[in-house]
Amino acid sequence: MDERAVPTHALEGQLVPASGAMTPEEAATVMGELGFLVVPGAPGRDSTAYLLLAIRQRPTLAHFDPESVLYWTHLGIHDGPAAFDGSVPLPVDTPFSWGAIRVSDRLGVANEYLTFGGRLCGRSVDGTRIAVFATPGPMIRRGGHSQGWDPGAAHLAAWFGRLRACLGRDVRLDARVTAMTPLARYSAYLAGAISGFAEAPALSADRHAELSHLRSEAERLHRDHHLDWTAGVGIVAALDTR
Repeated sequence: MDERAVPTHALEGQLVPASGAMTPEEAATVMGELGFLVVPGAPGRDSTAYLLLAIRQRPTLAHFDPESVLYWTHLGIHDGPAAFDGSVPLPVDTPFSWGAIRVSDRLGVANEYLTFGGRLCGRSVDGTRIAVFATPGPMIRRGGHSQGWDPGAAHLAAWFGRLRACLGRDVRLDARVTAMTPLARYSAYLAGAISGFAEAPALSADRHAELSHLRSEAERLHRDHHLDWTAGVGIVAALDTR
C-alpha cells in the first residue's frame, strides 16, 4: 500500500455538521489534503451520509487524487450516467440517482460506492473543485484502490444489477423507481433482502449480523418513514410478479 492508499472511512457521523447538509466549503475544511472521504452517517437513526471529493489542479501525491467521478442522474423518466470532473461548469446543485459512484484518478485506478440516491453539490473552493454527495440512506463502500468492502456490498451490487435489468424491460416500472425517494428505494432493497434471507435459512445463519442490521433498518423505516416504506414494498411486489 502506498501513501496515497490511506483508508478514509470516517467513524460514526462525527464529521457531520450540527445542522443542515454539509457544504463544499465545510467539506474542504474536513478533508484537508485528502482526495476523498466517506462519512457513513449514524447507524440506527436518521442521519445524512456523505461522499466528499476534491479534484485539484495538481495531484498532491499524498493520498488518492480523484480526477473524475461517474454516477447516475435523472434524465426525465429514466436514469443515465453523468460525470463530475474538471470540465463540468460550476456550481452544481442537482439530485443524483441510485447505483454505483465510481471515483477514478489520473492513473485509471478507482474506488467505488453504492447509494440509493441523494443530492450532489459542487463548487470551487480556493481553486479546488469540491463535490459533496449527500444521501439520507447509506453510502456503501464497494472496494477499490484505497478501501475495503462494507458488509453486504456484494449483495447490494447484485440487487442493483437485477433491478436495472428489470427496469430495462418495463418502461412504467422504470419511471416509477426513478421517481421514488432515496429512502423508498432503500426500503425496497431492505424488504427484498429480508425476504431472500427468509427463503434461505442456511444463509440467514451464516450472515446473522448482516440480517440483524437489515431488520433493524427495516423497522426504523417502517416506523419513521412509513410512506417511503410502503412505496418500497410496492416495488418488491411489482418485481415479484415479473
